[in-house]
Amino acid sequence: MATLISCSNNKTKDETKQLIIEERHDFPATKSEKLFTLLRPQTQIFQVNADSDNSIKCKNGTLVFIPKNSFIGLDGSLIKGKVDISVIEVLSVSDFIMANLQTVCNGRILQSEGMVYIDVRANAQSIALADGKKLQIELPKADRSAMPADTRIFSGTYDSSGHINWTETGKIENMLIPLPLNLFDYKVWKSTAFERLGNDTGYTSLVTNDIIDSMTFKKPSLNNTFIATREFEERFYYIDAAEWNIGYYTSYYLTKVKKGTMIKDSGISNIYLNNLNKPLWYCDSLAYNYLKGWGLKKGFDSLWRDEVHSHSLLEAFRRFYQQKLTNVIEFPNIDLNAKDAREKLVAKGYKEDEIDEILGSYNMQKQLVTSRKNKVMTERIVANTFSVSKLGWINCDHFYDEPNAKASELAATINTKDTLESCSLSLVINGMKIALNGIIDKSGAYKFTGEDEIHTRLPMGEKATIVGISFKNDKPYLGTKEIIISEKGLFSIDLKATTIDSINEKLKKLD
Repeated sequence: MATLISCSNNKTKDETKQLIIEERHDFPATKSEKLFTLLRPQTQIFQVNADSDNSIKCKNGTLVFIPKNSFIGLDGSLIKGKVDISVIEVLSVSDFIMANLQTVCNGRILQSEGMVYIDVRANAQSIALADGKKLQIELPKADRSAMPADTRIFSGTYDSSGHINWTETGKIENMLIPLPLNLFDYKVWKSTAFERLGNDTGYTSLVTNDIIDSMTFKKPSLNNTFIATREFEERFYYIDAAEWNIGYYTSYYLTKVKKGTMIKDSGISNIYLNNLNKPLWYCDSLAYNYLKGWGLKKGFDSLWRDEVHSHSLLEAFRRFYQQKLTNVIEFPNIDLNAKDAREKLVAKGYKEDEIDEILGSYNMQKQLVTSRKNKVMTERIVANTFSVSKLGWINCDHFYDEPNAKASELAATINTKDTLESCSLSLVINGMKIALNGIIDKSGAYKFTGEDEIHTRLPMGEKATIVGISFKNDKPYLGTKEIIISEKGLFSIDLKATTIDSINEKLKKLD
């Protein structure tokens, strides 16, 4: 009896033990908060039922899939009923500045692909993700061709000064979501009549352009292959451009008559079409090598190289294969719209986390199809897709390790006749989606690099912009200065009274 009582008491104690849910702050309470509240991106609120699978689409295209039974409360019990989800999208350089967020991981510079904040509450109380549960997120990106292979996921926390620091938590998942092939508008040059000019000109003059739908990429058998993905759509532009250029030179040099028909090369298209069972990056690498060696084989080395580099074709295919994109997601042969889809997947032997991933990808596919049909998203919008097991600030980045970077001691001071209430300075490296917060030192200057940290190394000779934002008596102030990064430099920033609309307009130019 004593043993039974002892066990019973221990069980009761465990059941009443509360979880410690990490603090989640969208923005810190600082002196500048008053101004940044007016500038930073809007917080979007969604209410969903925690008992079912949910997918939400945010204002700027971010998609979030929330599997059923994903949340637990302070006592560890499963949350049922309605929960409120807060989302903040921070996708551009201007967003970084207006949200006062920087791209630094423990002193190392990050080049960001976009940030998002996610908080979930039930009855106004913070709740947490249950063990084994993850949110699937698709963060929109307008140009995936520039995305490196080592893109990773980071979680953000604020320090005592209100500056955010990012900690690595995972990597981008390279699986591709297929869409119906009829949503892609693949058009190619079928034939082009041209007139060859004199030898002193060296080029041909186009007479008529005949652009038609390509049936080659519209075959039903290509549905659910990487041909029917946004990632291949991004590649198609470069494939078509490369094959047009190859055909142009082939036609020019081989045609003996004054007028002729364009011979369009199909070598790169065939690489992809003949390797549908291979990872996409494998085809990308073959396309890169085909394009790289074509000019040498045909004997047009000098002219061809100039043309390839002027169109950035070779660089595009190099970046494509470095992304290491794999195969498309294969959906099980059951009705995933059915209410009992989960039960059917369990019966087929799928584990719970696998089911969450399948249903998450399927729900994202449905959202994307709707967007395409309604023309909400532009043709070439693609995304970074990943899962997270922690709420709060999430960042999609890669480390910026430029070999020409050197130690730098850049600093800036404020130049204004007014006594301002507070000021925030940021250093933006132009075209790289990098933002560093300025930290004021004893002399009153703002430093952008730490004395003992890795990010004292900055790319020498690169263009950058210092942005200063402040306010006084509810009046905003703004100042920007274009600089060239060097090993040392002290710059003075002129801050002038302005309006919120004007700040928004000027910072958008940083994008």
